[in-house]
Amino acid sequence: MLSSPPVGIFKAVLWKELRENLKWAVAGFIAMSAGLAYKFSFFVQQLRGGNTSYEGYAGAFEVTILGAALIGLSLGLAQTVFENRGDKWGFLAHRPLSRSTLFWGKAVAGTALYVAAAVIPVALALLWMSGPARLPIPFDWRLALPNVADLLCGLVFYFAGFLTGMREARWYASRALGIGAPFVCFFMESDFARFWQAAAVCLAGVLVVGTAAWSTFVAGGQYRVQSRIGRAAVGISMGLGVAAIAVLAIGALMGFFLDLSFPSRSTQYAVTTDGAVVKTVTNNDEIIEVTDVAGRPLDQYRSVPSRSALSVDVLSAESTSFRMPFDNYRSSRKVFTRLTPSRPDYFRGTVSWYYVHRLNLIEGYENESGRLVGRMGPDGFAPGNALPRAFEGPLRNPEGYGQPQALLMFEKAAYRLDLDQREVAKVFVPASDEVLREVSVPGYDGATLATYGEMARFELIATSKRAVIQLRDGTKLLDVPHPVEAKEWSEITAYRPMRAPGMPTFLRYSGYRSFEPTPGRRVPFDQIFRFNGEGSITQNLYLPFVGFRANTGAREIVILSLTAPVGAHVLVEVVARIRGYYEALPGTLMAIRWTVVLFIAFASAAAALSVGAKYNFSRNQLLTWGAITFVLGPGGLLIMLAVLDWPALEACPVCGRKRVVTAEHCEHCQAPFAAPPMDGTEIYDLN
Repeated sequence: MLSSPPVGIFKAVLWKELRENLKWAVAGFIAMSAGLAYKFSFFVQQLRGGNTSYEGYAGAFEVTILGAALIGLSLGLAQTVFENRGDKWGFLAHRPLSRSTLFWGKAVAGTALYVAAAVIPVALALLWMSGPARLPIPFDWRLALPNVADLLCGLVFYFAGFLTGMREARWYASRALGIGAPFVCFFMESDFARFWQAAAVCLAGVLVVGTAAWSTFVAGGQYRVQSRIGRAAVGISMGLGVAAIAVLAIGALMGFFLDLSFPSRSTQYAVTTDGAVVKTVTNNDEIIEVTDVAGRPLDQYRSVPSRSALSVDVLSAESTSFRMPFDNYRSSRKVFTRLTPSRPDYFRGTVSWYYVHRLNLIEGYENESGRLVGRMGPDGFAPGNALPRAFEGPLRNPEGYGQPQALLMFEKAAYRLDLDQREVAKVFVPASDEVLREVSVPGYDGATLATYGEMARFELIATSKRAVIQLRDGTKLLDVPHPVEAKEWSEITAYRPMRAPGMPTFLRYSGYRSFEPTPGRRVPFDQIFRFNGEGSITQNLYLPFVGFRANTGAREIVILSLTAPVGAHVLVEVVARIRGYYEALPGTLMAIRWTVVLFIAFASAAAALSVGAKYNFSRNQLLTWGAITFVLGPGGLLIMLAVLDWPALEACPVCGRKRVVTAEHCEHCQAPFAAPPMDGTEIYDLN
């Protein structure tokens, strides 16, 4: 074979692959286009009707990853399963060029067909969206990043299909294990916050699975004759498939033996109408028990009506600055956030409003026509395409304005937004040595507003040093330093029981604080303070933890220990200690855990060594697979059984023990294989 074939030969291979597999690409293009058209038409209708936010975009383009996966997998299989055996494989491989060049000809053609079938329909859909007055949204090409990541992941599916079609395996199930690798890649790229991380995972998947496909193709589907790098790539690909199956099996096992559902019965704290802090027990959204913070029953709440009226007219303003979704590349809130008008029928409004982070301005779009109505900045509304002065960005509470007339928070200013009147007003400026951390307003209905007037429309503002409760006209109801260190609290909630004598204010702080006996360890805390009208603390309560706690006993520990190998348990222990969240189990449960985990590890390694000895593994092979199965447990054993070539066993005529037919001598008695009897059909004279 020629190591460097002429360009014309490679071009011939390329055109052969394009011609033979074009029909699969056409079918994929039609399917992808039809799926996008169906989902997209429904999404556009909802968006123009003002009945959905742009987060529905994920639903409109959920066909992207599904279509990319199916197209890539189908093309990879189509290029291999019809030629990888018998005379067709011999005819394909008997060319004046190397198998590696054949592989690259197939890979280049397959990638080109994949781009035509999967990438072009998505690109056309995005191009249509980017046109002016197409949709009532401020389009930004960063919105295409999730689609780019999913299409990159589709290439991993392509090489997984190629690998599956070429592998020789005893079981069809193990032959298809490589398809699990792109599924792992998809779940990883979907979970990252940054696009470059998702792209890196996809490219790593292409590199590993592509190397496995290349090595398997060059070896004609066999594993034993591959290079060390090729065998490693095949092992990783198969291992990821085993991991994907193991996750499903573990989920089914835990779901069958453990009750993982959220309990209908829950315990939480509440501020009562008369200004007391109590603990409530709720079952199916109904309060069934009320006690004080120490757990002592309160007689005044024994009747159902009294419990139902527990917190009547207690208004609360809660932390709403959840930044995790805002920080994810798959979320449109990375680009803009839809703002909520104050009227209750806003979903049937004619204009949709968005805070555009790139401009630090608010933009309004007509729902039906998609036309830009105008923009709002700190100086008010400017119609058309005019650019008013921008806010002092970036916006620090991207999800903090779901309530009517809510506040926009920046580091050095807070603004009240009235979308109905298209007005913006600055309501608070922190001191020069402070920055804003939280702003919030309470929820209220018309009856509450009619009863208490402007007192019901207070605003919670928390800076890095103090907490402020003020009315809409700027009147301060409370202005006090934080009674909790700023680095400890992450959430703050203000309660105002409107019927309580003196109308006190409660501030509740939640977060994590250092745990002194264990350096670096941080534990959750929940603390509430009552302030009188003069701003003095009249009550300080540390609220014991009442969140969900797993009922961890010997049965649960055994089941949890069965679901992960020793390597995973060690990794979890190390990470927990490094991050400071380690909490040791009681001695008996810890002993049960490690007994079960180590038993499974040794049993898996023993099984691997037994199988390896039966098939005449070398000493290095025994040590390698013994270590792998000890660390990975039954999963490592499945990987070994799936990736290795397993020759037939035949009884030795001398010692009678089973021996592998691929060896020249019996591994037990060293007797050579006897030559087959002469039957006259031989074409060579061996004498």
